[in-house]
Amino acid sequence: MTTEKPGFSFAVDELFEFAEGTAVLLGRVIGVEPNLLAPSTVDLVINGEVVGQIKLDAERLPRAKDGRRSVETRAELPVAAIRSGHCILRSSI
Repeated sequence: MTTEKPGFSFAVDELFEFAEGTAVLLGRVIGVEPNLLAPSTVDLVINGEVVGQIKLDAERLPRAKDGRRSVETRAELPVAAIRSGHCILRSSI
């Protein structure tokens, strides 16, 4: 018997970069929403292709009034690709 670990998919709407090296990704959870987007390593999927993995450091704000959420990372990001394509963060934990 196998037990599936809960995970999430997060569709990125906007990306904000800050001078101290952090980035905040704003978007929506697809499907079942976890209460907290915990620090974890996630797949970075752009236009349907896994292009790498990044570490999410924290959820910045739990939920905005419009349902969007935000996560923070210090990972090096392919900014142009994220901004020009359809970007999903996919977690298996």
